[in-house]
Amino acid sequence: MPIGITGSVVVTRCSRLEGNVSENFDYIETDPRVRSQLSVPIRMGEHIIGVIGVEHVDYNAFDEEDRRTLESLAAQVAVAIENARLYEKQQQEAKQLTRLRPISVQAWTLRRSCRLWLTS
Repeated sequence: MPIGITGSVVVTRCSRLEGNVSENFDYIETDPRVRSQLSVPIRMGEHIIGVIGVEHVDYNAFDEEDRRTLESLAAQVAVAIENARLYEKQQQEAKQLTRLRPISVQAWTLRRSCRLWLTS
């Protein structure tokens, strides 16, 4: 059963440059005008977190230079996604610290009050 060119990129972890998609067993037609496709993995460390795919109505529309360019773009996309993830994590931690601050102030005040009471 075909898994799609995008699926095969995820499984093989390698870019796919298809000059004639109709000759590829994995190709799943979504637009009958498409003749060629270039798909590259978006990597984050050892993980594939997505795929960038471009299609064209002409046969052999993409070449190795296009592949290298799209792979470079995919690397930049991975960095942007990681930065967004880290930013979101930092925002969540800041919210948590904001919620904990009143409790911390109350605990410090109670501790100080107890010390004063014990030394009196």
